[in-house]
Amino acid sequence: TTTTTTTTQAATAINRLACSDQLTDLVLVLDASSSVGLDNWQLMVQFAQALLTSVDYGVDGVQAALVVYSTEAVVEYNFRTGSSLSRAVSLLARARYQEESTATANALSVVTDQLLRNPDSGAREDAAKAVIIITDGQTLDPELLPAAVLQLHSVANRVVSVGVDGAVRSELELISGEPKHVFYLSTFADMATRVEAIASDAVCNAAIDDGTLELVCVDNMFVNTTTPCECADAACERCLFSAAGETCATCASSLLRLDATCVSECPAGFEQADGACNSLVMPFVADVAFVMDISTSVGADGFESQLSFFQQLAGLLPVAEEEVRLAALTYSDRVEELFDFDASFDRARLQSLIGQAQWHGGDSRLATGIVEAGRRFFAVSDVSEAIRSGRRDDVRGALVILADSPSQDMSEDINVASRSLMKRGVDVFAVSVGDGEYQLRQLQEAASQPSEFYVVQTGSFTGLLEPEFVLDLARRIAAGTANRTTTTTTTVAPTTEAEVETTEEVVTTEQVTTIVDTTPEAAETTDVVVETTEEQVVSTEQATTQGAVETTASLDTTTEMITEVPTTTTLATTSSSASTINIASTKAPTTTTSTSTSTSTSTSISTSTFTSTSTSTSSSTSTSESTTVSGGEGPSGSGDVVITIVPSSSTSSST
Repeated sequence: TTTTTTTTQAATAINRLACSDQLTDLVLVLDASSSVGLDNWQLMVQFAQALLTSVDYGVDGVQAALVVYSTEAVVEYNFRTGSSLSRAVSLLARARYQEESTATANALSVVTDQLLRNPDSGAREDAAKAVIIITDGQTLDPELLPAAVLQLHSVANRVVSVGVDGAVRSELELISGEPKHVFYLSTFADMATRVEAIASDAVCNAAIDDGTLELVCVDNMFVNTTTPCECADAACERCLFSAAGETCATCASSLLRLDATCVSECPAGFEQADGACNSLVMPFVADVAFVMDISTSVGADGFESQLSFFQQLAGLLPVAEEEVRLAALTYSDRVEELFDFDASFDRARLQSLIGQAQWHGGDSRLATGIVEAGRRFFAVSDVSEAIRSGRRDDVRGALVILADSPSQDMSEDINVASRSLMKRGVDVFAVSVGDGEYQLRQLQEAASQPSEFYVVQTGSFTGLLEPEFVLDLARRIAAGTANRTTTTTTTVAPTTEAEVETTEEVVTTEQVTTIVDTTPEAAETTDVVVETTEEQVVSTEQATTQGAVETTASLDTTTEMITEVPTTTTLATTSSSASTINIASTKAPTTTTSTSTSTSTSTSISTSTFTSTSTSTSSSTSTSESTTVSGGEGPSGSGDVVITIVPSSSTSSST
């Protein structure tokens, strides 16, 4: 009790830092190894208490968490439990002196994983992240230190190292990233004179640091340190380490750089430029998830080919924290997650994780695989039970599903699962292996539209490994997810009394999913813009769920302009009185409007889920408005968007 009172009184004598009202989450990391000694441990605690008292502590300023370490690292309190100054100072006084070894790398990993990356720690999303570590010795785990430091700097804006007596200066510089954030003191008693300087360095303007760090390895030593390192490829003379992984900066003479390795020639899908091999896939930003088939029909050899295919595909995509993030799972009659979007931003590491998948056999349950991919990887972030997978809310998603046989799931269930993902801003690509027509049709219905762009087929698992096949799919993913936007305009035609006589609307699954492929925000409001009377009941959701609903009707709407589908195709609804829709990717569109008059007669037969059959015949004279959007070039070339919806006056009779 006496110690707590004395240190608190000493702490209050420190002047408040003028800059400490900046929103900062601060982690104190204290070395409690045997070399410190109990007396010096108490001086370290007093220093930490004085430092917290010197800043503007609270929800609108600095909040702190405490990690004490020796052989093991313990979170003594997090940002939530130490939310008030009195509570933080009190918990500091109770921190246990461990008196064991100095495992600094492990302590830094605990800071990263349990505090800065843990949403339950009380860390604030809009606060700068700062770390102060105090140690007096060399780390017990130097081989783990670089990786731990890189991961820490991927989430911390600033890391300040305080070394006392026997601390290794090169390790301190490695931990902080820059010598200017290192304080080296002769004794623990000297800390009392450096409270303001250390607090100021950690807290003031910490937010201006972007938190990135890159370590340079030359001649098996990190530059400006005494910490050993080793490039992945012996032919690499100078390699760079960052939180995203390792890259080779300089290869031996006549060799080319390919990520962390050196090669004599570029592999398929890459081109040589400036001494490096660069992917032929254009840069883009997306969260891409792989859904891999491990059912019995795949077979052991087919499974190995599938792994190689997805590894090659991952190798062609621009994987990086701010570009493409990857996730993957396997499915049969059970689902196993391989990794999520936060697992790694290193292509070589992700390829290795894909290679660890196991073939189990079992039934093919594609709907289950898609549902689980949505739940695990693309859950809506503001839902309380959503799984935190590293999914970014502000970028497009893509799902790549592979199947070699028809799924045992109902096609309706598969379609409902995939449509749910599309409403969340996820493009669904499908890879069909084999020549089965029913299987291909299942995938065409499940994929985004037009299926000619989003579905690729090969006759065998061997065909998966053709370089051009892999490159083609990679380019489709890039083109399909890049710069997709939706613009919607609506014009309402006059309603006549005759139109009230009509009963149903021609809406097919293909029409809905092609026209309405929107961002998550717009998904709930842009399915189809329809004005109805009491007798004109139109449900586009039902049309999507149950398949094509083929009937005739007048529509009380005219146009919807879409600028996002990345290929040119022509789709027609099943009624001859309905519109023909030409859709193409556009850039900088221009709009023209035309008016036409047409007369048509159609007969359609619709079979419901209860197997009842109805026949209707209608004739109509209608005036339609069409909107033409002319634009730039998409993956399949240039084209126009022409969408015509025909409001008609008609009489009908049915049996």
